[in-house]
Amino acid sequence: QNYVVRKGDFLADLGKKFGVPWQDIKKINSLAGTTIYPGQELIIPLQGVWHVVKQHQWLLLIARTYGKAYGVSKEEIIEANRLKDPDELVPGQKLFIPRAKRALEIKIPPQILTRDVAPSPPPAPTQRPKLEEKQPLFQWPLRGEVIGYFGEEGNQGIDIAGSQGETVVAAGDGEVSYAGHLIVPGKNYGYTVFISHEEGLDTCYFYNAGNLMEKGQKVKKGDPIAKLGIMEDSGRFGLHFEIRKMSKPVNPLDYLP
Repeated sequence: QNYVVRKGDFLADLGKKFGVPWQDIKKINSLAGTTIYPGQELIIPLQGVWHVVKQHQWLLLIARTYGKAYGVSKEEIIEANRLKDPDELVPGQKLFIPRAKRALEIKIPPQILTRDVAPSPPPAPTQRPKLEEKQPLFQWPLRGEVIGYFGEEGNQGIDIAGSQGETVVAAGDGEVSYAGHLIVPGKNYGYTVFISHEEGLDTCYFYNAGNLMEKGQKVKKGDPIAKLGIMEDSGRFGLHFEIRKMSKPVNPLDYLP
């Protein structure tokens, strides 16, 4: 498992986060000392698994399931994932479970499931609405590894790793509503592009090395809109991508193919 060092990381903290001795991290990366710096890529000799949170799963229930099998505690999961608010897990969020050997199925109490209204039976194949046959509204703006997920440490989008010189493309048809160098108090997002789409949706592309579009321009899905830049938090080439519905951030993975 590769990990890109972030501001404020220390070897001892990474050892706790991933459930491995920090000395092992130092040894496998041939570090001369204990100093690490933002943007540095480290190999983590993981001893655990990633659990993907699903609907109706909360931290205590997840911790109890893995605790019975592998003796891991709720506090260890909080520490390994640096959870600021353990009660705010979202579907699709990934949790690292120290010492676990495989991902486990979480049994949801029946009384929780019955709170939801039972879904209507699906229509017969010949009667499916044409809406289901539509192509996804958006495409991936950059092909690469997702290294940051929606909901992780307050992340309001996803982070996609890339290489110098790559081109960022429009995720869907729309109109450029913002194109400029975006700086807010305490944060420099570099060159940034916002595109407005139908259904009250906006896509946002941060940390570009340069923009290829101007405000007011019409774009088609797949049109080049920017050149890939370096993400401030990780110090590596990549794109921070957000989708907002009525100005509220939503999980981009729910809208991408």
